Amino acid sequence: MISESVANMIRYVTSGLLIILILLGSDVWSHEIVGEVTPLMIRIERMLKLIDNGLGNEAMDLAKKTYNEFHDQMRGKEEQGLQRGSLRVDHRFGTDVESMIHISLTQKDPEELQKGLRLLSFLLMLEKFDVLEDTFGNANSKISAQRTIFWLGRNYFSYLLEPVLAKEDPIEEKRLDRQLDKMLYRVEDGEWDEFKLLRKELTASIGEYFNMSQFIILK
Repeated sequence: MISESVANMIRYVTSGLLIILILLGSDVWSHEIVGEVTPLMIRIERMLKLIDNGLGNEAMDLAKKTYNEFHDQMRGKEEQGLQRGSLRVDHRFGTDVESMIHISLTQKDPEELQKGLRLLSFLLMLEKFDVLEDTFGNANSKISAQRTIFWLGRNYFSYLLEPVLAKEDPIEEKRLDRQLDKMLYRVEDGEWDEFKLLRKELTASIGEYFNMSQFIILK
């Protein structure tokens, strides 16, 4: 008969292996990521995956470690955490993401944390598209730099939000993916008004699907 201490050890090891498999396992969905994936994006992706797999407590622990600045071993420097990123987009868009994430951690509520992380990802995408639009019509702006900014924005969707759509609504995921392709083409062709129209349609669709429109007035 297995003793209680041995049984507890088995449960602990099994739980640890499950987390590793979830974080390292291959997804049925895979989309090309172009350009930078930041340490914060990687941690948000891990938190969302843990929550999706019923490991809310582990996601909360990682969120607490990521809330303030954290040291990234790969880059060898301090990286911006959830709080600073949330406060920045709150200031830009008039939202309250930082409070949402903080309250979810205080109340130990994985579902609210998930909502806050998805909203933060969405707003970080919009922030990059705002930066991109600021370059439109500027004679000194280079198309290579505009492509880089575009992909920084797109990666927030592709890396953090699109996998959910791919599982729950593949048709909508493909439609929005094509929408983003069209937006890049408009940037490359210098068709600024068409880009802005496509962006408005994209952000409205994402906002509606993830129930984010209640938090932000989309432009």
